Amino acid sequence: VPARAAFWAGANIIFDFRKPQFDGNFTFYVNKEIAKDITLTGYQGEKAGEILMHFSSLNKWYVYVGQPSKRCGIKLSSPAISLSGYFVSGTEVPPIPDLPDKIRNELNIQKPVRNEIVKGGAGFGFGAEFSLNTGEKKFLFMSASLDLLVGFDMSLMKYENASCDGITTRAIGIDGWYAQGQLYAFAEGKINANIDVWFYEGKVEIMNCKAGLLLQGAMPNPSWMYGAIGGSYRLFNGAIKGKFNFDLEIGDRCQPALLQNSPVENLEIVSDVKPSNNASGIDIFERPEILCNFKLAQEIAIDVVDNNGKPKTRVFRPKL
Repeated sequence: VPARAAFWAGANIIFDFRKPQFDGNFTFYVNKEIAKDITLTGYQGEKAGEILMHFSSLNKWYVYVGQPSKRCGIKLSSPAISLSGYFVSGTEVPPIPDLPDKIRNELNIQKPVRNEIVKGGAGFGFGAEFSLNTGEKKFLFMSASLDLLVGFDMSLMKYENASCDGITTRAIGIDGWYAQGQLYAFAEGKINANIDVWFYEGKVEIMNCKAGLLLQGAMPNPSWMYGAIGGSYRLFNGAIKGKFNFDLEIGDRCQPALLQNSPVENLEIVSDVKPSNNASGIDIFERPEILCNFKLAQEIAIDVVDNNGKPKTRVFRPKL
């Protein structure tokens, strides 16, 4: 490591000729002793980001420039500005990450339940996030602060043997390729006045407002879009305050889930056949009979639970 370098990088490359298999790990660092105003995002120590590569003869490969859970990026300490991002591609691509807590709390959105088997897939994805926190800034007798967060995530994945709920057999996307994305933003601003007069001394809250914005969607087959905006405001020490929330959804939301086995897979419809198989000495005028456990062409309702934990009723109609 150069003694006085503010930024430096390292590489670890392995090629196994027997398998064959290639693995590469490229890491980027920031020297905290020199770049004192720079901190890091997503990694421990002085690591600012890494690129992971894997290629094998088993049709398995990936290239990760950061990951949704460990993004490459840096953060300035004064003012607190952060910029991070990631790009992933290959046969094993992690899914779009969950929304930041600030967005979910402001919009009152529950954390989604992801099917562990199909939460990732083959394809590619990328995303970025920018944040700014000014802290309290003073000017004369006034003080103000701003907290800002903006980000997006996109992915295009190929899902095998998956549907929107794990029950319906209708495949999603085009030949299993399905695009998903989200765009989000959060802002909180405060303005205070420090009053020091003969009849009053203290801080007066003039304004405290915050809001969250979200736009999610996926396409095609099915295509859906969801948008929400919400927030709250306080004026003059709470003399005027309130909340607002508005959302709009178009289409049927789809959370890819692994197809379950059919509930009638082991259901025996036919109980007996006359004449029986391999029977001999049968009269040509004997009338064949089929005995069934269910009435033919009549609906059978079976209660199941989809991969998201929601109860549903599936209807079948046996026929020969």
